[in-house]
Amino acid sequence: MMKKLSFFASCDDGEALAFVEREDKKIRRFSLGAESFKDKKMLRITAPQFETSAGDNGYYLLPGDEKASGTALVRFAARSMNEKIRIDNPSLSIFAVANAEEVYVVMIENTYLYVLESEYVDGKYKICVEILTARQPVYDDIVFKVITLPASADYNDVARAVRNYRLEMGEIRPLRDKCAERESLEYARKYPLIRIRMGWKPVPPQILHQTEENEPPMYVACTFADVRFLADKMKEQGVEGAELSLVGWNAKGHDGRWPDLFPVEEMLGGESELIKTIEHVKSLGYKISCHTNHADHYEIAKTFNLDDLARNADGSVRSHGNWGGGTSYAACPVTQLRYAERDVKELVRLGFSGLHYVDCLSICRPDTCFDKNHRVTLSGAIEILRKIMNLYTEKFGGFSSEGMRDFSVGELDFSLYNCFRSTRLSFLPKDYEMVDAVIPMMELIYHGIVLYNVSSATVNAIIKGDEAKSTLALLGGKSALYINSKFLSAKKNVFSGISNNWMGEEDITSESREALTEAARLIYDSAKEYEALCDRQLVFIKSYKTLDGGICVTRYEDGVEIVANFGKETAAYRGKEILPSKYVRIEA
Repeated sequence: MMKKLSFFASCDDGEALAFVEREDKKIRRFSLGAESFKDKKMLRITAPQFETSAGDNGYYLLPGDEKASGTALVRFAARSMNEKIRIDNPSLSIFAVANAEEVYVVMIENTYLYVLESEYVDGKYKICVEILTARQPVYDDIVFKVITLPASADYNDVARAVRNYRLEMGEIRPLRDKCAERESLEYARKYPLIRIRMGWKPVPPQILHQTEENEPPMYVACTFADVRFLADKMKEQGVEGAELSLVGWNAKGHDGRWPDLFPVEEMLGGESELIKTIEHVKSLGYKISCHTNHADHYEIAKTFNLDDLARNADGSVRSHGNWGGGTSYAACPVTQLRYAERDVKELVRLGFSGLHYVDCLSICRPDTCFDKNHRVTLSGAIEILRKIMNLYTEKFGGFSSEGMRDFSVGELDFSLYNCFRSTRLSFLPKDYEMVDAVIPMMELIYHGIVLYNVSSATVNAIIKGDEAKSTLALLGGKSALYINSKFLSAKKNVFSGISNNWMGEEDITSESREALTEAARLIYDSAKEYEALCDRQLVFIKSYKTLDGGICVTRYEDGVEIVANFGKETAAYRGKEILPSKYVRIEA
């Protein structure tokens, strides 16, 4: 018999609202009708069964945001100080609570913004979901879906339960099945991605409101002829397969004049040279795709229109920060879809192939819009963004973007990085006493569903040392290199709030033919290392565990293990010697 579980929403005016439970074959479903809280400014949702005391058996699992490379495991231990963790807009819409009797896996319907909060105060642990309806009105019912597992279930069981539920509901599909259907995706599974940033204007921008008269000059880093040279050198090196993804090929380079793509940037060679390059790269047996952006609009664009922008509830427009084109204004999702439908026809005409990449779409919270002419709620925005992903998949055989927020995983094929993080596994901030371990829950759930590079720290892993390469292998990542990843022109970007080059200060460049030749060698080395691991993309992860001495083990459902040694001493595991910062593959 299932244990009693009840959710309540405490409102800003003191009223308490009870959720209604409805059971089905797979889960327990708890909902709070939107009509019941339409005039409330804040809801704090709790379940009495989730409160516990220091010394009790069990744990919390608290997912991080896009800056945390894992999920926090909080055991119910006695602490030396009171502490509170608040995660605004978690990347994974789940949390888990384990006690001596059961483990509750709570899946939150992703149709409203919320903060997940956990606190330890005077020996007591609590967890709640806070929804600030004053900040972002909620139009849909609030729904929590709860999977109940035995008390013995650990985080690996939680991950498996979420994955299996979403598979059974048809929300996600195995990568194995998708690769069998789509040649572009199967190619992407087997070979590394090579992104090439070709041109850009200064970032941070000194001119926020750009016109053709005051527009800063674009820096040329890599011409279309240089791309052909690189592809030839890759062939000479013996690179069997790779997908080249062109970034900043469009008018005035990366983030130059969105939503304008055209004319193809003349300083790079113009459209005729681009088409020549696409045909040449494909003739060598490689894929060649490109990078576009629908969310950011700049005033300098010929197509810039105030009516296209997302509006806040007070009618003001929203900014995504300041980049190469100046102030970046958020486009309404309706606008984003319209421009995607426009752009895809031209991209097909140019001859691009491989997984098309749209910036920001899967790592950022979707934009909502309160313009009366094109009002879009969060659930409506998610639906539109999924349409954009499917549009590109239909035309190019696959879709990629910047991250893997879980609303996107049903349509996303590749995530450039699952988080912006420079360390192997960490939670923000790192010094929370409450965090007893950091678990790669996103990878445990979605490996075998989506291709991904683990984090911004493992892009260009081939030049970042053994720890980066071991992290990528251990967590099931796909090899991704980025030529000219480093492009910020100031240590502190006071305009955009960016403090560093988030893919690292190490870089692969295109500054000379010698540099491009070296890039081809690095691509070969990366491709050979990934060749021995790419079969893992088709197998679900069964478990991840950490052992004494810095040993970490990822075990796949077919019994194969990837074992990494992050300790300072050489270690042994199942008869294999593993040097510090290295990894080994052990067959079943």
